[in-house]
Amino acid sequence: MGVLIRLALGLAAAVMGGALAWADAVGGVVTIVEGPVQVVRGVNRSPLAPGVRLKPGDLLFVDSGGLLRIETAEGVRADLAAGARAMWMPAVGPASGQLLHWQAGWLKLSVPTPRGAGPVGVWSSGLQIEELGVGVFFLEAAQSIVFAETGKLTGTLRGPAGPGGPTIRLKPGELLSRPADKPPSIAPVPTPAFLARLPVASAA
Repeated sequence: MGVLIRLALGLAAAVMGGALAWADAVGGVVTIVEGPVQVVRGVNRSPLAPGVRLKPGDLLFVDSGGLLRIETAEGVRADLAAGARAMWMPAVGPASGQLLHWQAGWLKLSVPTPRGAGPVGVWSSGLQIEELGVGVFFLEAAQSIVFAETGKLTGTLRGPAGPGGPTIRLKPGELLSRPADKPPSIAPVPTPAFLARLPVASAA
């Protein structure tokens, strides 16, 4: 029995290690930093700088007025701005296998065509995005916003009980707004309120 337990533990460690190695190989390198931007890795919190390679599970914090750009070897680009908080490539938990666990603030994600084999998904407590070209996202306690800048955008709305909610299908140019206390709505073009709040960095 002891041998079987050791084999099982070894197999589990190998699977987890392989998943982490794969995520690290897909990688993410910081290419632009403007303003105060920090990473929490384990118990250590430190400022980010261009050239830093992110690791799965890194927590990212962008202060108001800041900008963080991350690029992967497969050409995926993530811009985090204006109060953004996110986890890079979660290795465990409900967001495992996604590129980002998006927690707050502004995010712009650009995925090349054709896309590579690495993760491109965005997961939050209220939605899960599975396919996109270029998308802009905003999340705060009062609402979440999803804008399909270019290319189609698909995903799933999530509720208190978890996944299994309505499917999101946005055409290029459409904007989904989901207030915390109302059903979601889709506008055919970006609303003036959205454009007024959009950080300049997210529009670049």
